[in-house]
Amino acid sequence: MSYKQKPVKDQPLPLSERIMLLQAAYDKAGLEYVKTSQDYKEMEFLDAVARRPDTHQKFITSIYRLKTQKKFVVGSESDEALVYHMQETVQNHSDEYIVLDHHKGFWWNIDTRLNKNAQGQTAKVQVLGEFPVFQKPFSPQAVDDVINESLLEVSQFYVGTASPRGPNITTGDIYIIKNKDDFKNGTFDELMDMGRYNYSTNEPRLIKWREEGDLIKKQSQTITSMTDNVTRNRGGGRHS
Repeated sequence: MSYKQKPVKDQPLPLSERIMLLQAAYDKAGLEYVKTSQDYKEMEFLDAVARRPDTHQKFITSIYRLKTQKKFVVGSESDEALVYHMQETVQNHSDEYIVLDHHKGFWWNIDTRLNKNAQGQTAKVQVLGEFPVFQKPFSPQAVDDVINESLLEVSQFYVGTASPRGPNITTGDIYIIKNKDDFKNGTFDELMDMGRYNYSTNEPRLIKWREEGDLIKKQSQTITSMTDNVTRNRGGGRHS
């Protein structure tokens, strides 16, 4: 009697939360989500983590505190959210390091429209673009929670405004805040002003800014106004 070994089926690669959310969004719109090369890279990385979790390491290089609309933030209660850049490493079966670089704290949902034919029936679903879904509403505790994910201390903090449409997650000026406690405890407007006037340092300066900020802004506006007047006068002289 002869025997033939039954072929072993390959286990499907694990899906990340981001990919599952995208698939659900496309399913809801009646569309099929086609995985990208980046998706497969992420899935292969997760597969390696599942096989060798003891070699998995996370490093967060920067955290962004972004102003947005409440409707874009999970829970719709906060108009500020955290986005952070993470580098993850893991070793595969050959002891080679695999690296995954990505931004976390949000995903891109799709904005769709139902196009109808002459009979008023739905003929096609049109994708109009993407909008962000922020998963981490800002709070001082949320900042600490993100930092605790990192194997090394986080030293780069930024404030700015989130874009309401893809492909870029931010719009306008982005400012660095050099002190973690200021980043956690200042209001968004305070931090934007501290960054705009180059007031932030490695040492806490939020309390000092609350004492001096209004004066610094007034002095800067006066200097700008005087400079503009000189420029206009010079321009007028050349054309007289």
